[in-house]
Amino acid sequence: MINLNQTNENAIQQYARELFKTYQPQDLTFEMLSQKLMHNIYDDFGDEQGQRIFILTRIFRLCKYLELPPEAHNEIDSSSGKFWLALCGTVGDEPAWNNRHQSQGHRIIPGGAFQTPMLKAVFEQMALENQAEEGLKLEDYNIAERFFHVEKAPGSPNIVAQAEFVDRYGVQSVMGIGSPFISGSLYFALFFSRSTITRQQADMFARITPFISTLLARQDSKNHLWEPIEN
Repeated sequence: MINLNQTNENAIQQYARELFKTYQPQDLTFEMLSQKLMHNIYDDFGDEQGQRIFILTRIFRLCKYLELPPEAHNEIDSSSGKFWLALCGTVGDEPAWNNRHQSQGHRIIPGGAFQTPMLKAVFEQMALENQAEEGLKLEDYNIAERFFHVEKAPGSPNIVAQAEFVDRYGVQSVMGIGSPFISGSLYFALFFSRSTITRQQADMFARITPFISTLLARQDSKNHLWEPIEN
């Protein structure tokens, strides 16, 4: 396991290169790649005792109506907004956190929720706030320098689910990475930790972003987003 207290930027980048080498040759949907990446990161980062530090890891993609998972088209009014956030990959301590279909409140997030404290902070800290409205020029975006970080989750105004999530599961810190795509969409991944993660450690962890973003951008460009639903 990788311990953020005992590693360095070069080791983080080498870890991300190995992920890239593993998944780059594979022909996966955006959803399946997201799920595999979240599994890797959930399993591979730990503390001094070898225990996982992440309670929950998730990837969201910004979607227009026709890009939403097929089953969502029966649930959402196409005239209710221009963009939605769709949960693409989810891995965590609770069984229900390991399948996007079982997500109770975050499977599809309407555009009106983008101004909630955490999402607003995510978009602002990662300089993605304009992407959900008018698009962002990819050449103007430095993915190596953009990340989301809340060092002290308990009591943070950016994490509103304090009693039911932060307190209940012992969330200490939250990190996020993400970037826009040439398609005009974007992704971001969130990592909820049971260990305190400093700003310096979050900056080091964010060195994985170019590799994760490139993998996801390749799948995004194929416009092959979702796994077929098994009957």
